[in-house]
Amino acid sequence: MGLDWAGESLADRRKSEETRLFREISRGQQKEHKRQPRPGSLRYFLRGKNEGPTAGDVVIGEKTRLKRKSYDMYLRKFMYGAALDEALTKKRIDVTAAVIEDLIQREGLRIALSNRSPERLIPVLQCLERNVSDPRYAELMLVVSNMVLDLYSKVVGRWVEVDTALARVHRAVQRETQAKNDLMCLVGMMELAIGTPAADPIQVLDNA
Repeated sequence: MGLDWAGESLADRRKSEETRLFREISRGQQKEHKRQPRPGSLRYFLRGKNEGPTAGDVVIGEKTRLKRKSYDMYLRKFMYGAALDEALTKKRIDVTAAVIEDLIQREGLRIALSNRSPERLIPVLQCLERNVSDPRYAELMLVVSNMVLDLYSKVVGRWVEVDTALARVHRAVQRETQAKNDLMCLVGMMELAIGTPAADPIQVLDNA
């Protein structure tokens, strides 16, 4: 049996080293066991809450909740006037036109346009004035214009701001009508000149 300089055998040294390592491992396991939360406790259910991803982990992003358009929610609740008001605030004719078409399909356009104060009626008239000459929306704007006149013709002269806005819409419609009449006259002259019927210019504009 080999002896070192202190007279301790190599076997004794190995045994002493193994005992020391065993004690250190045991103490580490005991500490780890103490750190583990007891199943069923609050700490048990909250474990890992603050742990971040490690290298190689696949991180799945949180789904973004789609925000439903406010005017769409109003339509679902049959709040047709509020839906039209909300669409008008967007200042986008494509949005406003889509809501108007939806209201027509639901037979709710008259409801949406009825019982409006000057503050709520003027944005409608301003929208008509801006877009009645747009070939893409002219027909739809004329439908709304006729319904507005039908609903509010009896209050003409009561509100100055509404009268002014109505006059502007009237002039815009007149310009659009005159432009179409001039175009029809031009088509007639072309037919006489070339001797063949030309395509309907109004239909061409509507299909543009």
